[in-house]
Amino acid sequence: MNHIIVVNIGQTIKRRTSTKEAMSGAWKARGARQHDLLQSAEVVVGVVSNHIRGVYRVKGAAHLKDDNRYEWDLEDIPACAALVGHRLSPEGTYWKQGDGAGWKPMGTDEFDELLKKSQADRIQFGAHTLLLKPDGNLEIGLAPGYRADIVSTAPLANARERIEAVVVRLGESGAITTYQTIADMLGINATRSVARSITRNSTITAEQAARVIPSSFQTDNQWIAPTNEEGWSAPNGDERSRSTILIEAGLATALNSGDALIDDGAIITDPATLRRYLMV
Repeated sequence: MNHIIVVNIGQTIKRRTSTKEAMSGAWKARGARQHDLLQSAEVVVGVVSNHIRGVYRVKGAAHLKDDNRYEWDLEDIPACAALVGHRLSPEGTYWKQGDGAGWKPMGTDEFDELLKKSQADRIQFGAHTLLLKPDGNLEIGLAPGYRADIVSTAPLANARERIEAVVVRLGESGAITTYQTIADMLGINATRSVARSITRNSTITAEQAARVIPSSFQTDNQWIAPTNEEGWSAPNGDERSRSTILIEAGLATALNSGDALIDDGAIITDPATLRRYLMV
């Protein structure tokens, strides 16, 4: 991720209907360097009291010339979902008491370190901590003198039902994941079992099934869906290739070879992050 801007939405979120709207602008630039930073921003991180509330990709920037401000058109980055709820490091980009800056640039290395930490770290929740494990269980760290009341709302579904729930939610989102990630998340021993369950489930559409891809698609830090994918079989007799479906969904770009370059910002390969993003 390059050209990252962190915006403090502590005040604007009170006047907007959503975190995304609060982060979109308008952010003021002073001097040529700030104009360049806001105009070239690729990723925006929104924070309240130094806690991350949202991470979005910038699709476009509009310069409000009469006021030297910028507004952004933003879209989700599912791969960064684990960042939400985590705290900025006081040693890096951070708002100290009395700091009135509306936004600050963040270095790529700092962002990558935050993302890496967020996928393994606990979220601070008041005086307590929470860790969502890949299998869906919670590890709760309670402050001295407190107790936790745990309520399980429903019996655990079978493997077919759990796979279906994940794939259907995936189809409603802007994310893509792998067979291995779902297998790890649900405690299923073989990715082949996940693939077979998806293909044989008539409830799952081709558009939903296409978002669960083999890990072998990753080559040299790129994810490429081949136009002639061996073994691909869409549910319900749909004859389109996976690459075609992903391109039509705006999740991949057609290459001259006929293959599809998948948007790496849409791909979630960490099981706990996938649970957080899909809320399953």
